Amino acid sequence: MNRLDRLPTELLSHIAAYLDTAKALASLARVCKRLRVFVEVEGWRAFVLHRFPSTSIPTFWKDGAHALTTLSRNWDRRAFLAHDIEPRQKIHSLPSGEVRSKWRMPSGQTIGFQAIVDSYEVWPGSNWRSRIEVAAWSAGAELVVRSVQRGDDVLADYQSSSVQKRSEHFDDERCWFEWLVFRDPMHSEGKDDITALKLIRPPTLSALDGPKPVIVGRASGELSLFQLSSDNASCTKRTYNTSSASVRSIDVSQGQNHVFLAGLGDERAALYSLSDENEQSHPVSDVHCVDKSQVACRTWSSRLVADDKVAIGIGPSKTPVLVYSVTPAGLSPAPIRAFGTGRSESTRSTSVYPIVPVPDNLNSDHTSGQVFLSGGYDGKIRIHDMRSQNNIEADISDPVDDSAIFSMAAIGRERVIAGASRNSLIKVFDLRMTGGRAYSYMGLDHLGNDLNSREYGPKTGWNVFATQHRNEQTHRAARRQFVDGPVYSLSRPSASSSSLYVGLESRVVHFNFTSMFDNHPDPVFRNTLRFHKGSRNRRVAPIATWWPRPNAHHTFAMYEHARGGSIPILKQRALTGVSNDRFMDHSEFMLRRRPGYDARWITPVR
Repeated sequence: MNRLDRLPTELLSHIAAYLDTAKALASLARVCKRLRVFVEVEGWRAFVLHRFPSTSIPTFWKDGAHALTTLSRNWDRRAFLAHDIEPRQKIHSLPSGEVRSKWRMPSGQTIGFQAIVDSYEVWPGSNWRSRIEVAAWSAGAELVVRSVQRGDDVLADYQSSSVQKRSEHFDDERCWFEWLVFRDPMHSEGKDDITALKLIRPPTLSALDGPKPVIVGRASGELSLFQLSSDNASCTKRTYNTSSASVRSIDVSQGQNHVFLAGLGDERAALYSLSDENEQSHPVSDVHCVDKSQVACRTWSSRLVADDKVAIGIGPSKTPVLVYSVTPAGLSPAPIRAFGTGRSESTRSTSVYPIVPVPDNLNSDHTSGQVFLSGGYDGKIRIHDMRSQNNIEADISDPVDDSAIFSMAAIGRERVIAGASRNSLIKVFDLRMTGGRAYSYMGLDHLGNDLNSREYGPKTGWNVFATQHRNEQTHRAARRQFVDGPVYSLSRPSASSSSLYVGLESRVVHFNFTSMFDNHPDPVFRNTLRFHKGSRNRRVAPIATWWPRPNAHHTFAMYEHARGGSIPILKQRALTGVSNDRFMDHSEFMLRRRPGYDARWITPVR
């Protein structure tokens, strides 16, 4: 019988891939020198590719395994911190170039602005901790862009900086940040509100230091590509002809064809070239998506589900999803596929708002863009497959709330997040797809024999109310007319990011899926952690690390998806003025905490 350390690398890779947990693989590395070298070089890679087959990450495999397993556990345990974000401290106003210390929220409208959010992150350095995250969102007629940079060099800069520089350029997590706010003086609130936007990822790492490109569409029909930079108040603009039709959606191709898609008015979708250098560019091609015989039907969304396919959401219609092909000549004149709302031919009419492509399984060789999700006015999320003759492969719905789905974001092939049309409600569903969930922090036995059909965690789905409690509102927020409303947009910077940006009415909420009481969080936060003084085991001080200021984070409420019976509402506990030891030893808290959930979730006292 061969000894384990004498097995060939190919067999060891299979063993590493099928280990239940990252802890088991770390234990394997401690057996002997050869196995330690194998785990460092090949083991972590095999584990990540097998357990997270739909999540693409940089080749920092050990830290990536740590981050993905931690993130999966935090989603299972509903562990997150959430706070509103808005420009502060040092704000670069464009195109004037003025630097301000306070941001004035747009006013003059009877209702608040719709926050449309987009984000991305890149790894410019040589380790997992080095990254730049960029988020942009609409604030009425204004465009807000935030850049956050982490890494060892950023920490060194923080430690050598003066108190004034720290207050101007660094946040509570010791990250460098920059705020850009663009507002054209010729634009007015309401008429020129931003209705769609899309950040363009830099093609190379050297482009990170240059201007930030973002495509912006407005209610007035203006469609522009901006290059924004705080250096010398740089701001260049290229416009695209829309025939004065309002811009409903924007999506940018991630391939080599350098095009973007825009939904225009009530019936059109147009394809534009990013390589066109003219001051005002015309569409490469456009299509009319709504037949005149369809009364009251209109286009709602458009999405490049692949480099060669475009999906259009229309409604109300019995076939609310239309798919067009993208050729060198542009969009096909007629849809190549129309999807209904049910499995039978006699389907009901509905409208489709968001469309989201499902990420590929990295271990498969099928063509990308074959599977995508659509969110409907009837509150259902439908799974469509271009390879199938069926209208839908499955539908997902909340048994408690049937409000319309206004926004969506996919988490690999494991979960989908949906934003509802009322109550600031964010819904999380298990996709249960082939090539999806293949890891549980409780071990694979917890998933059952069928990885795609068993319930896991407290329940398979849950909802959280992103509602700002009255006692948490600032004086300015307290004057707003509405605190509940639709979730207009959702954005994740990357497949492995713990961040989720939520666009609500007149506010953007940043969700950070991490647990305050995790002594070994995602390695990206390694430079953020603060420890108890004199602690031999380097215990993280959660209050100093994550809750440094009063009302630093929201305390939201949530409930699990359940059919029938009572549904308990859970609430997050605020930690202002509570030390780590007192929090963990508090007898009342220990009685009210919920097993299987993050430590902050408690049952409210009635």
